[in-house]
Amino acid sequence: MNAMFILRFAALALFFCGIAEGETSRLLVDSDRLLFSSPQERETEPESFIVFNHSDEVMENLSFRITEDDTEAFALKTEHSLSLGPGSSISAKVVFAPAAGALGVLRGRCELVSDKGVPLGSVELVGLSAPGLEGHGEATLSQAVEALGLGIDVGWESLGNHTRSELVGEEVRAGTFRKASPGLVTIRPVARYSPDFLLPFGIYDAGEAEPSLRTVGTLAEATKTRFEQNCLMPSLASGTIECDPGDMEFGIFTASPSHVAYTQDEVNERLEPEHVAHAVRVYPAKDERGVRILNTFLVCFEEARNGDYQDYVFLVSNVAPVQ
Repeated sequence: MNAMFILRFAALALFFCGIAEGETSRLLVDSDRLLFSSPQERETEPESFIVFNHSDEVMENLSFRITEDDTEAFALKTEHSLSLGPGSSISAKVVFAPAAGALGVLRGRCELVSDKGVPLGSVELVGLSAPGLEGHGEATLSQAVEALGLGIDVGWESLGNHTRSELVGEEVRAGTFRKASPGLVTIRPVARYSPDFLLPFGIYDAGEAEPSLRTVGTLAEATKTRFEQNCLMPSLASGTIECDPGDMEFGIFTASPSHVAYTQDEVNERLEPEHVAHAVRVYPAKDERGVRILNTFLVCFEEARNGDYQDYVFLVSNVAPVQ
């Protein structure tokens, strides 16, 4: 899925491809990368991308194929011989089905090829395969960050770490925020590795002694076809991912069945003394090349005490840290 770097919200990928000697076709593709996540030995729902023919020619006997390193982890769910008329489009559907022992970030590429096997364009495939569901079967935060296409050093590579307040990796002190510029603040869920339940999240006024919670959205529960509790890009059961805090200095919260976790350590210590005080690690967001993404932070929540910090992970945009 794409966005500023890979998350799939905007920009179209344009490329020009030779389809025969002396001829050139202009194809427009609605995505440059598809993102998957699954426990090993499970097959995901299909993800798809669309190819548009912007030439005046009929393109016949086209086909898609999976190439590159981890081809066995991906499978096509689309016809093999296709025609594409002027101004028309075709869709390719791909699933992620990592085999036993195929763990971590797996990569492939879905190519559109001519009847002569000439590549006409391609879309990158990225899948995150975990050992299982929940507990010790979860993917790590560093793996999730890599799969999302973020060039962030979180500070450790194993599943668990510590929950002390000392900064690790590229973490910064950021208990509260203000809106960085006019417009809305985006709190986009990008990873979740936790037990299965509805999970409200949102903002609170950092100036209140007893913070009133303003729910923005609620993460969905698992279904028969999607492991919402252990996945990248978790879905919403309700709400949205945007809010307008105005000029308020605010923190971000999650509300699980056991407790509320706040971005401020001191609020956690005061209101949730039975749980981890340093419940959130915050990292300045970077793209795959390590270039800083302006006014954007990765906000990583710890639900329990094992220090994995990938229970609920959000990409928060249009914000500046206050403390």
